Amino acid sequence: MLQLKKTNSRLFALFFSSTIFNLHKPYEESVNQVLISLTEKAGYEKAAYFRLYNSDISSFDSIGFDDESVNKFKAEMGKHRGSSFGLVGQCIKNKAAINKESLQDDPDWEEGFAGIKSLLYMPVQYDDQLFGVLGLFSSEAGSFGEEDEQILFTLTHSLAISISNRISQNQVQIQINRLASLHQIDMSINSSSDLSLTLSIVLSNVVAQLNVNAADIVLVDRFSNEIKVAAKTGFSSIFHDDAAITNLITQRVIKEKDLIGVDLLETDAPQEWTKEGFKAYWGVPIISKGVVRGVLEVLNKTNNKPGQDWLDFLDTLGGQAAIAIENAETFESLIHSNLELQMAYDSTIEGWSMALDLRDKETEGHTLRVTEMSVRFAQKLGISQADIINLRRGALLHDIGKIGVP
Repeated sequence: MLQLKKTNSRLFALFFSSTIFNLHKPYEESVNQVLISLTEKAGYEKAAYFRLYNSDISSFDSIGFDDESVNKFKAEMGKHRGSSFGLVGQCIKNKAAINKESLQDDPDWEEGFAGIKSLLYMPVQYDDQLFGVLGLFSSEAGSFGEEDEQILFTLTHSLAISISNRISQNQVQIQINRLASLHQIDMSINSSSDLSLTLSIVLSNVVAQLNVNAADIVLVDRFSNEIKVAAKTGFSSIFHDDAAITNLITQRVIKEKDLIGVDLLETDAPQEWTKEGFKAYWGVPIISKGVVRGVLEVLNKTNNKPGQDWLDFLDTLGGQAAIAIENAETFESLIHSNLELQMAYDSTIEGWSMALDLRDKETEGHTLRVTEMSVRFAQKLGISQADIINLRRGALLHDIGKIGVP
């Protein structure tokens, strides 16, 4: 009767735990509730969840362990890759359950939890995608049998499906957010000729969508080849916006014309970056018409390896920055060309007026006097400056027909 009651409690805990990840709760809160369910409702002594990122243990949550044991495990975990550390590493590597009836003198037991004599590890996986390892622990040997394995297998399978669904939903939301950010950048490019404003919008989206601590855009001067900061965000006033950049990492991106990632802890990084606590760097060249115009750089205080979709979006943002630069330069060139054309047009009209004065000495200076009086009169009347420009041209040409009179 006691065994039946115990089994029913564990089946109830199994059902309760399997529904937790289907609720819209933070990941960490969901994990904690699963562990509480296994210990308080199912009656297991201790439980833990090893969360994975790129096959390495990225976080560890537990119920029933003292702080000293947890801190000792985390310290040891930090010295190894997840798949090469203790029995949990074997579970990760082989993607298979491990049921140890006795841990006494077991050379693979490196986790170091005090007082643990038996354990059961079960991988949380779905379609060969491993999300983590769920573990049960006991201070007594031989605590876990086939029934416990079946219960834990059913639970981890349900959790894996829920986690996979949650990841898919998150990825869809991420893509929607990224499309919205690209639209915002496009709107800025099309509606503003202010390059600094557009680059600032690019950087704000870089930080928000890629979840990094800092970002900047450096541009290469077309004439001096000097590298200068055009926009930045997330730094603690390391340098001024026009400060020259001479570090070898930025120069390497420009030289190789390719996206580059650098572990700043393993390279001769600029002191300005290491003082800020940055551990990882990615730089993507800003290329316009085959020429590197600058670099979009992102820096992070964690050293997690990004996925390919993250890198692809960073590359896309670099392309948006290139479009913004080309658009601003095209607009500036058009303004300059239009100004030159207007100046040439006015010079031509004034030349004709002077030729008329040279032809007729009696009316020398008449055209200029009429023009000056017409402009002053128009200003008094409140005529717009654009219309005054055309009025001035008309005044200069009002007697031009005389140039053809014999």
